[in-house]
Amino acid sequence: MAIVLSHPCIHQSLIASRGCYVAIYNTENEITRMLNEEGSEAVCFGFSRSKCEMVVCFADKSFKLWTNIDSDALSLAHSGTSARRATAATIDKTGNVLISDKSGDVYKYQRLASGSLGSDGTVILGHVSMLMVMELTTDETKLLTGDRDNKIRSSNYPSTFDIHGFFLGHQECITATTMSMCGQFMLSGSGDGRMGLWDATTCELLSMQNAGWGGDDTNLSSQIITHIVPCLLAGPACDTDISLGSTLYATVCEGGSTVHLVSILSGDLPQPPALQVAMSIKADGVVCSAAYTPSHHVLWLGLLDGRVVAYAIDGARKQATRTDATNTLSASLAKGAPFLLTEQEHRPQSFADFLKAVHDGGTVNYFERKAKRVREAKDKVVPPSQN
Repeated sequence: MAIVLSHPCIHQSLIASRGCYVAIYNTENEITRMLNEEGSEAVCFGFSRSKCEMVVCFADKSFKLWTNIDSDALSLAHSGTSARRATAATIDKTGNVLISDKSGDVYKYQRLASGSLGSDGTVILGHVSMLMVMELTTDETKLLTGDRDNKIRSSNYPSTFDIHGFFLGHQECITATTMSMCGQFMLSGSGDGRMGLWDATTCELLSMQNAGWGGDDTNLSSQIITHIVPCLLAGPACDTDISLGSTLYATVCEGGSTVHLVSILSGDLPQPPALQVAMSIKADGVVCSAAYTPSHHVLWLGLLDGRVVAYAIDGARKQATRTDATNTLSASLAKGAPFLLTEQEHRPQSFADFLKAVHDGGTVNYFERKAKRVREAKDKVVPPSQN
């Protein structure tokens, strides 16, 4: 299984991972560099919006911070251990590392003058349930945290004790969030099978759309959005313009093979902005992850069977064309990181499996747990007296 991610500051490289292995593939010179080849499985990644840095958290609670990952000066700046298993991570503009965990806390690890991190993290906020996602807004003045209890909290950053507001409207746990390129909106995915569009400033719900987008698939679990990837469209104007019409958002759903590229439509008063599918890509396999390289306007999809496929996005024609870039990538990965293209030690990176992994004694499927709770609640209902 191939898992691909993209760094916001590196437009020509992909980050790939399977198990404990972490690699960087440069799409320009086709060189693959291994960052990590030992230890436990990598469970989440965090990036800096302003620097070429990356933090990776592993299943054994350890985490590693790499700097200058786009150059030969790449180095491992810090290795540490978090209090609990991480669920999300990010890096702020001053280099501090934020890690959320399954207990609902967010820890902040201060950046030292030496470039490494302080050994002890400080709790900066907490939820009463497990955190699923965490993200800084584009201007890094707000910290967004989504939990298992279907709410997204917006906290002022770095003064996270000051709550800015809540994004309320989903009916199940939060599975994905991303900020719009213009910084005005926030998009979200949830276990209720819907995608939300929000005003990032007021926390107002602007639009809520079924993630199936009117398709024939009635299986709710295949409509759970696990990734939302911004894709800056091709074209001279779009390279500098990050307004509503210049960006599509690729949505990867649990166990699905179709990736919808969604646009934000600016509404004319009194109509608010809304979501609309601009194009759809039908892959020849289950899609597990997605990454976008703006330098070539290519959307890369990591498939469950270990392959990587690539599509060139034409913003003007609203078309996606399969490219042969994947052949070069697959060949290079097979040489430098063969683990990405094998079925050995296969682990599906699904939403249900993730929940099972982070919950002690969790059941196989989230919806099975929900149905069990409903049955237990019905069993507790006392029938009315016959008198």
